[in-house]
Amino acid sequence: MRAGYASVATYPPDVKYVDRFRAAEQYARENNLGLWGACAVGGPPPQSMPANGNCDPCYPDICLPVGAADYDCAGGWGNGPNYIQGPVRVVCHPDPHGLDRNGDGWGCE
Repeated sequence: MRAGYASVATYPPDVKYVDRFRAAEQYARENNLGLWGACAVGGPPPQSMPANGNCDPCYPDICLPVGAADYDCAGGWGNGPNYIQGPVRVVCHPDPHGLDRNGDGWGCE
């Protein structure tokens, strides 16, 4: 999990090591390892660092320009025109683009 090639799933009563698993997943997410490395797919590409301060603050790790057309998750739901390959951290609730459908703070998982 620390390499970023798994996500936590628990099935009670098998939860003995859930804290270790969550810590390993968090480490991978924070370091953009494995499947947690965020990339943009299609449409105008989001930038990793805001170039002009016109980025939506709800997505602190990428730049989704404020006022741009809708963003949706690549390979998921929505009709674009811009697609995000996740996961991407989401800090606003409600999520303006609806990328974090389960409300866990991560979109396009």
